Amino acid sequence: DADPLAARARLVDRVEKSMSVEQVSKSYVLDIRFTAENPETAARIANAVAEVYIGDQLERKLLTTERAREWLQQRVAEMRD
Repeated sequence: DADPLAARARLVDRVEKSMSVEQVSKSYVLDIRFTAENPETAARIANAVAEVYIGDQLERKLLTTERAREWLQQRVAEMRD
């Protein structure tokens, strides 16, 4: 297949069909499952998805904290003036 975009789209489609992500009850826990012929491959992919998700959530929290810190520093500077 000469079209890399088409090949990528097929791969993404296969991954989406093989994966399920569900929230456990009303908790912050996610149940990530991946189905593959090789159980080790399935576990590696599910764990990689979890790691990327956790990294993304930490990055978002860090950005939010940084924005709040900057805002507070500006307010403190304004109050000193």
